[in-house]
Amino acid sequence: MRAFESGKDFAEAFRDVLKNTFNTLVLKPIIEFAIKPIEEELKKILDELNLPGKGGTGKGSIPEPIKAVLGTAIRGYANYELANAISGEFVLAKELNAVGAALSMIPGVGPIAAIVAGLLNRAFGMAPKKITASGIEGSIGGGEVNARQFADWKKKGGWFRKSKYGTDYSPISDEMSESLDVSARLIYNQSQLFAQVLGLSQSSLSNVMTQVRVTLTEDSAANEKAIQEVFMRYRDDLATSLGDALKPFQKAAEAIGDTLERLGRLSIFQQAINQLGGVFSRVAQLSLNAKEELLAFAGGIDAFLQRTGAFVESYYSQEEQFGLQAREIRAALNAAGVTANVGTKEEFRRLVESTDVSTKEGRERLVALLEIAEIFAPVADYLVEQGKTLDELVLAAPQVAVLKSILEDQETLDAWQKGQGQREQEWQDWYRDWEHRRIHRRIRLLILLQTH
Repeated sequence: MRAFESGKDFAEAFRDVLKNTFNTLVLKPIIEFAIKPIEEELKKILDELNLPGKGGTGKGSIPEPIKAVLGTAIRGYANYELANAISGEFVLAKELNAVGAALSMIPGVGPIAAIVAGLLNRAFGMAPKKITASGIEGSIGGGEVNARQFADWKKKGGWFRKSKYGTDYSPISDEMSESLDVSARLIYNQSQLFAQVLGLSQSSLSNVMTQVRVTLTEDSAANEKAIQEVFMRYRDDLATSLGDALKPFQKAAEAIGDTLERLGRLSIFQQAINQLGGVFSRVAQLSLNAKEELLAFAGGIDAFLQRTGAFVESYYSQEEQFGLQAREIRAALNAAGVTANVGTKEEFRRLVESTDVSTKEGRERLVALLEIAEIFAPVADYLVEQGKTLDELVLAAPQVAVLKSILEDQETLDAWQKGQGQREQEWQDWYRDWEHRRIHRRIRLLILLQTH
């Protein structure tokens, strides 16, 4: 109020009040915060040196010029700390605070130079780079992961300077790269298998590209979940690429990748169970809903197959069991391009030994033969014992049914088509009602305009 009482005009008075307020509320606390601890330390030093002034007794022998230099240096350091306190974390020029402190040691300048340096840093400087998020980003395609590490950062700007944002990149470790590739390959190969057993074209799978950006934290459980979600998204993208064939079979709230896996496993199950003939072939021919109900009663596919295997071992004749193995061997030989009616171990060995491994086809054939060599050995002993050929033993296997693809399940397709019809009718009803309301509103508006 004294500024107004001294006769100054309002603008000058207000400026003085604002200046006094800034000095009292801003600069003074900062200066006291920065210098007071140093003054206390200076007092201790002077006391220890027994210098006059600042509490000393004056019995020291240090010359006055040295004391003057010491005092100037301490004031310079105090002003340097003052500039740092004002600057905070912001920096405009690296040595600006040091320059301000040096200038403050000039007689007549005082702490104002340090204050100006600190304010310049605080107003126009930048804070150090701080990481706001980090993790991995890239893409998944063809069963491989192409990824790199990212680190998003922010540099906070001073009062009159905008903040800066950016991202730094670095390669991921070989160990992490291999781990990610293994997971991607498993999902890709599984999707290929399921598409194959369902009779769907697999050509679209190689074109799928899923973008990846996973933020990683110190929470390992959360990191694992985040990475799993990325691979599940890749699995869903692979399933989506197969077209609309899966849509009629997708359950409510079921991811399309889960639909592909469920149908693929059921297709493998029905093909395997059909080979046992009899009641098991009838199981394979059940509708999709009936098969799923049966498996639910049994506790799942694995539990049902375990009980089925025990039944076959205990109740099928030896001829039937060897017939099942013979049919499996015959199918594998046909797939390898072998049509010979092999009946003994010697004949099978000659078949293996005669393979031309200098060609790609020969190498593939050798692998296929080695895969069935173990199960052929006991069958060969049985063939010799019974005096039969492999093809004759195949006829002893139970008769199987001709199966349709699960995607041809008429019950499911009819239900989906009916649902589609209902949804189409509901949409048409909604549109008709909306159109009726719109026309009604226009008529009311025209009537209202004519009355006015």
